[in-house]
Amino acid sequence: MGKQVWPIAGGAVGVYDLDTAAADTNWVELTSASFTNQATGGAVPALGRFVQVQYVNESQNIAYVTFYEPDPADPATGTIRCLPDSITHIDLRGVAKTGNADNTRYLTKLSYKKGTTADDGQIVCHFATGDYAS
Repeated sequence: MGKQVWPIAGGAVGVYDLDTAAADTNWVELTSASFTNQATGGAVPALGRFVQVQYVNESQNIAYVTFYEPDPADPATGTIRCLPDSITHIDLRGVAKTGNADNTRYLTKLSYKKGTTADDGQIVCHFATGDYAS
């Protein structure tokens, strides 16, 4: 399965490669600076807000994504399940426009948890940077 990218207007598209990421099943917290900017090859600017997220799960195990503080003892509560051998698309544009201080916090951090240490895939994200809001 190849990398998935969709057309956007403004902001930045970044990719986080799970193949070379942490080889464990603990929660891993990411910010926009964790992603490689597809236009420049460098990091996405810090404090970019997650607008769209695609979790490309190339494994045979369920993975988890959350925008809240994850509970290490209970990976399923308050999380989005990313099914095996699939792409999970999360659209956050309406939430990104609210300007609510709590939502802003949640939209600048993402945590994921792989099913096994060897699981592969990518997280492809569209980020709002600066004043860009959709």
